[in-house]
Amino acid sequence: MNGIANRQAALRVVVTYCLFGIAWILLSDTLVNRLVADPDFRHWISILKGWFYVGITALLLYLLIRRELAMREAVEERALQFAQLLEDSSQPFVVGYPDGRIGLYNRAFLALTGYSAEDIAKLEWAGELTPAEWQPVEAAALEELNRTGMPVHYEKEYLRKDGSRVPVHLFVHRKLRDNGALHYYYVFVNDISEQKRQEEELHKARVAAEVAAQAKGIFLQTMSHELRTPLNGIMGGIQLLEWEPLSKNAEEYLDMVRECTKNLTGLITDILDMADIESGALVLTDQLLHLPELFVSLERLYSHAAEKKGLKLVFNIDGAVSESVAADRTRLTQVLSALLSNACKFSEQGTVAVMVKLDEVSPRKILLFSVQDEGIGIAEEQRQRIFDLFIQADGSFTRSYEGTGLGLALCKRLVELMGGRIWLESTPGKGTTVWFTLPVQEKAASA
Repeated sequence: MNGIANRQAALRVVVTYCLFGIAWILLSDTLVNRLVADPDFRHWISILKGWFYVGITALLLYLLIRRELAMREAVEERALQFAQLLEDSSQPFVVGYPDGRIGLYNRAFLALTGYSAEDIAKLEWAGELTPAEWQPVEAAALEELNRTGMPVHYEKEYLRKDGSRVPVHLFVHRKLRDNGALHYYYVFVNDISEQKRQEEELHKARVAAEVAAQAKGIFLQTMSHELRTPLNGIMGGIQLLEWEPLSKNAEEYLDMVRECTKNLTGLITDILDMADIESGALVLTDQLLHLPELFVSLERLYSHAAEKKGLKLVFNIDGAVSESVAADRTRLTQVLSALLSNACKFSEQGTVAVMVKLDEVSPRKILLFSVQDEGIGIAEEQRQRIFDLFIQADGSFTRSYEGTGLGLALCKRLVELMGGRIWLESTPGKGTTVWFTLPVQEKAASA
């Protein structure tokens, strides 16, 4: 477009100059013939008029030439600056012509491909510089560029001089001639070797993690079988001893063994459940769940432990909650049991309350459970990590309260697996309330 504009401007200057010259000659001759009667004086005026015209012409030509030279110098200066910027840039840059020849390029492009300037002059960007399997990708991208006129970007590889390959990401534009024909492509190149290396390392790490998780699952299943076999024998022996006459001390020792066996069995179950969740093997089964019946069974299970510590158990179901819902009874019972066990464990007095109501914030049918105690509480800085694996609120608690720190982590994963979320509110020395939501479907009580 600039070439057309320059030619039109030059044509206007020439036409204007010619018209001015013709008008000057005609008008000046007419005026001289009318105003000057003396032939000799008229002759001198004609000579002066000619020299005046020559002077004006020379001045105009000088001004036009100087302006043209100034414009050319400015254009050349800008082109030189632009070329220097491209040459000094760390961003590889190259120009490719439709016939495959490589035009302008910078040092960064030579360093990326490993070729010299003499080598580049003999190469074709579409053939020798691009591996055969990437040529259809490049052809499709350039076809889209020529069809839409919009710049395109795509990934491919360059063949370096030493035979190695370098993965690159290209951002390609095009330049058209004045008649609309394709002139050349200009390309900004990004070396993505490091990105590809990191992606490969991540892929290998992911595969290794999957293999390790699978091996861990197999190991845990094997160990579960190996541990449960002697545990079953111990539990059988305990049941046989219950029928034998024992001294008071022996009965106390037996109670200790029974409690330890129960705790160990629960720990093995929790570890296996966590492994199943992490491997995606744990499957939920929704079934008809009668909430009052569930709460009665939990009360029976924990009433003895609560009475021994002087705690009061309270269970409450809000009137707006349907008594029968569809949920995974086993996993819901597991979560509530773990939270109740913690509440009783970390409380020395007061009330432990289990409540359920509708979550009023959500438009869906979501139950909001809470387990509240008046125990030792949890400090603010420790609440952020309390749902992590093997974390307890304070290392000193481990000595006073038995536990592995696995229970709350398992609760979190089970709740999330059931489509809910879990959080807690706590004040040190005043108690803790653990909340969790559970999406459910209501069922008829007679179902």
